[in-house]
Amino acid sequence: MKKSWKLARQQQIVMRLVIVIVIIFVCLAVFLISGSDKTSNSDTGLLTASDSDASTGSIVTVTTAESASTFSNSLAENGIDEIQELIETYYAAIRTGDLDQLSLILDVVDEDVQSDVAFGTEYIEDYESIVCYTKDGLETDSYVVYAYSEIKFVNIETPAPSIDILYIMKDSVADTYYIHNGIGDTEIAEYITEVTNSEDVQALFEETNEKLKNACAADEALSLFCQSLESDENGNIIVGTTQSSE
Repeated sequence: MKKSWKLARQQQIVMRLVIVIVIIFVCLAVFLISGSDKTSNSDTGLLTASDSDASTGSIVTVTTAESASTFSNSLAENGIDEIQELIETYYAAIRTGDLDQLSLILDVVDEDVQSDVAFGTEYIEDYESIVCYTKDGLETDSYVVYAYSEIKFVNIETPAPSIDILYIMKDSVADTYYIHNGIGDTEIAEYITEVTNSEDVQALFEETNEKLKNACAADEALSLFCQSLESDENGNIIVGTTQSSE
């Protein structure tokens, strides 16, 4: 019996950006854009999501999507410890279904995030070998993050190499990073598309796709599971059984 979840808007965008070689594979990508600011929780000292879209006034725009290709913005590997910790926390919360934790590190927890959690809690055992690659974002202390991981699916021995795309910003009051999430076509979305089309990011995608192809060639169970991941015209993830051809 097939099961389906709403395909998050960030996953829909990534599916248009990344062409996986040979097999059909829906990366569990988190292309998180355009949301609300965070405020500090006076009781816990942690960050909580705010319903306000107002700027804190501390953001300084350093470039625009149109000029993204005109300045040096090379892909950096594991350059910021706080971002590495943030992504590891995010993955752990997706895998375990910890919505409380997600509300502390995402500025919006909506049905798309809940869909990611539904998939993660049922099918993902662990995220291994996490490496964060970053490019500077549009604002000061913001980054486009390409989070490489090897996803260990339940009852499948070989992990699946994958890349998720996230947009990270810094809360100017709490001085901590969070994942910027939201809806709609924005300048941030255009900017992410621009930098993702750069040569170094495309090389990273190609390398990851090759690793995934090799992993599937070495593990039939992984190959069949990846082939069983589909999405319909409404953006729903459908997980079913795919029979190998004789």
